[in-house]
Amino acid sequence: MPDLRLYYAAEVEEALVSLLWHHPELIAEALRVIEPATHLSQPKCRHLLEAITLCYRQAGATDWATSLECLAELGHLQECGGLLELDRLYSRPGHLVLFSHYLALLADYAAHRGTQSQPQFYSGGRALLVPNKAKTKESQPDFIGRGRLAGRFYALSAWKKDSLPELQIHFKPMLHG
Repeated sequence: MPDLRLYYAAEVEEALVSLLWHHPELIAEALRVIEPATHLSQPKCRHLLEAITLCYRQAGATDWATSLECLAELGHLQECGGLLELDRLYSRPGHLVLFSHYLALLADYAAHRGTQSQPQFYSGGRALLVPNKAKTKESQPDFIGRGRLAGRFYALSAWKKDSLPELQIHFKPMLHG
């Protein structure tokens, strides 16, 4: 028998993400309370929130078309269920007066799943640099790699700075990871 404390977690996640899709000005407040990787158990909700956040950050607004375009650029459109599933989510936003309640429920669900963590307040990322074994010229990077920062993928190139223990790193945006 499923844990009844988590029985409606999926519906609450979807209601919150759809509400944020219609009211992206609430994203910052939501991200101060929840961490998508911890509090949203469905990948489609995490990917959609990432796309909504990126659209809002870049353009100051988001809608159906821009969010789908962003999901396609991130390579997550099909993983989110395609157009029919996204239409279902967009068409059923949660209630604005329940916004704080949704956040409290998601925090409670994460605690019951044992995945509670402190949310990050600023965008983060990860990258991996490895020695450039193909380097034949001084103008070529000493290290190369890939990374993700604030939901975007980057090709990385790094050069050592003389004999100092520092690197000069260049980020080149990529469409997909």
